[in-house]
Amino acid sequence: MSGFYLTFILCLLSASSRVLLKKGFANATPTTGTAVSILIGFIFLAMIAIPKIIINFHTLNYQGLLMFLGIGTIAPPLVRFLSYTGIDRIGASRADPLRSTQPIFAIIIGSLLMSELPTWKVWLATFFIIVGTYVLTRPRKGHISKTENKKDYLYPLGAALVAGFIMVARKYSMQFVLDPAIAAFTSASSALVVFGVYLLLTGKKQKIELNKSSMKYLVIAGTLTALTDVLDLFILKISEVKIVAPLLGTIPLFVILLSSIFLKKEEVVSAKTWIGATLIMVGVQFVFYEVKL
Repeated sequence: MSGFYLTFILCLLSASSRVLLKKGFANATPTTGTAVSILIGFIFLAMIAIPKIIINFHTLNYQGLLMFLGIGTIAPPLVRFLSYTGIDRIGASRADPLRSTQPIFAIIIGSLLMSELPTWKVWLATFFIIVGTYVLTRPRKGHISKTENKKDYLYPLGAALVAGFIMVARKYSMQFVLDPAIAAFTSASSALVVFGVYLLLTGKKQKIELNKSSMKYLVIAGTLTALTDVLDLFILKISEVKIVAPLLGTIPLFVILLSSIFLKKEEVVSAKTWIGATLIMVGVQFVFYEVKL
């Protein structure tokens, strides 16, 4: 099977996980969703990475591993918590397009760190993303949500900002760790420890709600997320990034489509949602074109 079709499957699995999360948050908290996702991701990556670590133990670059341990203290715990809170508060169909703005933040952060001015393509991408965000966040009638607060839009945007910074850090750190699976497992390990300690020290463990009706959705969503992480590594081995990355940028459209079918009781997908998400996606595609992957 070609990388194109595998990427299509990856987009579908990723979108399905978002929709299932929204279903699960009916009787559970984003904290529970984050904990389940981190645990399942750790287990999946451990099965792939540990044999590689044993085989290549003497050639591992510990400087690179320390960098990824540091990255894991921020992502996935903070990024997923912000993303999941956004899905819970404003719905998957509106949160995911905002979350997909990660590449523009990565380019801007990278430009600032290197003291370079963004090109006209980046400015054009920023324009499309800002207009799309404005359209997407405009108040609309009939939206079903636990809250209706403009501040809730900051959760997916915050996740995109943090993830953009992490993207720059990962790019730099990958020169020290050649195997993506080992790098991902290293980050997943520190993520599991840090998030567990955070829950214990802050008393947030009480927010872990093991509701049977919600857990089935969260476990399946966490499994799909872990599968996409593994599938992503495999696709990058058999395909070119310049082909895969733009396709991954269309995931929000998959989320909106599935939301309109399976989340009719939880959220309303309007024409504004489609228009806003499409404008954001166009901006993201400009970013991929700019970086010449």
